Amino acid sequence: MTQELPGALLLDPKVLDDPYPFYRELREKAPVWEIPGTEVFTVSTFELLAEAAGRVEDFSSNMKCLLYRDEAGLPGRFTFGDAGGRR
Repeated sequence: MTQELPGALLLDPKVLDDPYPFYRELREKAPVWEIPGTEVFTVSTFELLAEAAGRVEDFSSNMKCLLYRDEAGLPGRFTFGDAGGRR
């Protein structure tokens, strides 16, 4: 099902206005969704978020990029380096 969801949905203005139906579909059909062609992932259940938060050796909360909508309407990543990182 994950490939059937167009990547542009994540930042679609209609979804941003009312995200609940979209995230309900993600929870049911694609709780971990790699947005096609973007290397951006969403995690849409509390249980999976809690698991990821506990796996600090695998996942980082260090922000290194900003998510934005590109010309195609897909999520893009603007990398800004090690801002906010550990020293």
